[in-house]
Amino acid sequence: MLSSEQLAALPSAPGVYQFKDAAGRVIYVGKAKSLRDRVRSYFLESRVADAKTDTLVREAVAVSTILVDNEREAMALENNLIKQLQPRFNVLLRDDKTYPYVKLTMQERYPRIYVTRRLKKDGALYFGPYFPGNLAHRIAHFIHRYFRVPSCTVDLARNHAREVRGPRQPRKLVSFLPIDEAAQLVEGRAVGGASRPRDVAILELLYASGLRVSELSALDVDALDRADRSVRVLGKGRKERIVPYGAQAARALEAWLGTRGEQPGPLFTNSRGRRLGVRSVYTIVRRSARAAGITRPVSPHTLRHTFATHLLDRGADLRMIQELLGHSRLSTTQRYTHVAAEQLMKVYDRAHPRAREAT
Repeated sequence: MLSSEQLAALPSAPGVYQFKDAAGRVIYVGKAKSLRDRVRSYFLESRVADAKTDTLVREAVAVSTILVDNEREAMALENNLIKQLQPRFNVLLRDDKTYPYVKLTMQERYPRIYVTRRLKKDGALYFGPYFPGNLAHRIAHFIHRYFRVPSCTVDLARNHAREVRGPRQPRKLVSFLPIDEAAQLVEGRAVGGASRPRDVAILELLYASGLRVSELSALDVDALDRADRSVRVLGKGRKERIVPYGAQAARALEAWLGTRGEQPGPLFTNSRGRRLGVRSVYTIVRRSARAAGITRPVSPHTLRHTFATHLLDRGADLRMIQELLGHSRLSTTQRYTHVAAEQLMKVYDRAHPRAREAT
């Protein structure tokens, strides 16, 4: 475990930190706006009580840091180091943040013991979490070997035939706009009136950052870093992330702030000066799409899908897109790969002379 002297010597600048074990191997890579505050947080009592963090902290005997100029550089460097070094804890904790428990269903007529990753308030007893995960399976196997306890995960006291559902419908592919339609929409050439600067800024920021409509509506002026062209977003589960935006979105935001004024408060406001609601953003996007001559249904989430799909088509790393979108699981982001493949096949079928069957 790191000493208090090592923690006190850490810089408070943005950068990337690497935890190392006794053999000098890098076991975890992370990024931080303030390296000292972030690394210290691992050693708080509330964090050490967590089994995953406790194991990482016990194995870490040294920490090295790399300083960068801003959080965007830290995010890119972290992503590259993880791919290069494959640290054990980054790989183990990559997607699923839960660890297995041994569950004893005391509330059932025929109590069962089995391994689960989901904790429920159902009257059962949970023992764990176990790290590494195979320890929970070994304990459950030992109990089943010496005690006559059911090992299935089916509650024998329930009529499960009543819970049988029909076949699952295939998952719909996400809807997105081609590049030309996206440009036509966000440039707002068909948008007019006194609200034009605000509406164009909303359209540009949605497409440039991939924000959820609720995240955009909740933005305040102080969330913008206009010099660094980035925005601080509070996403689902109150998880904070930094998302960059481009030059054209920056120009649109400057034009809107010139109209709105520099006073603190909600970034996007209605005619009465109050925060613009989610429904109003939906209305702005749909009205602007119709005015631009786009016939397909378009919503703020369409621009989020368009943002991710265009990044992937231009060669962006899937992990980077996951970070920008604020997805907790990589599997959620992976659906955009199906969209890209589907689009590729459509282009191939249209363009290649021997793609179609002979008639």
